[in-house]
Amino acid sequence: MKTGVCSYCFNKLFLDNEIDVPTAIRFVGEQTEADCYEPL
Repeated sequence: MKTGVCSYCFNKLFLDNEIDVPTAIRFVGEQTEADCYEPL
């Protein structure tokens, strides 16, 4: 089984303009052990 992170996890940060999608993807890739990022 693979693990992933959904963009909804970053919802408050997106709404507050504290992070954007490319930054979230980079964070998931560099700072977690998740196998994918779900951009829904």
